[in-house]
Amino acid sequence: METWWKITLPMHDSGLGGKTHILKDRFARIFMANNATTNAAMFVHNDNPGILYFSPQGFRIASNVLTLFKPVPCRPPREQDVKLVVGAVGTERFFLHSSEAA
Repeated sequence: METWWKITLPMHDSGLGGKTHILKDRFARIFMANNATTNAAMFVHNDNPGILYFSPQGFRIASNVLTLFKPVPCRPPREQDVKLVVGAVGTERFFLHSSEAA
């Protein structure tokens, strides 16, 4: 299994103009510049918008930006715990853990 990455930012940085918003915009630009790579994705935790997850391909295409935010390796998040922020619609069904797998 390839490595997923997690970035945790303070809750106060999750609003408009905060680090979470800036990171989402930068990742979206990189995603589009890479022809919307199918397996590249960014997710946000449902209960804490400061917790961001990046698929292995997402990290590969944006590592130069993501490393500035001190990412840590992690397991793929559970599908019911996150929502897709940047990526191909439906991507989460293919590589996230369901509640049974967690």
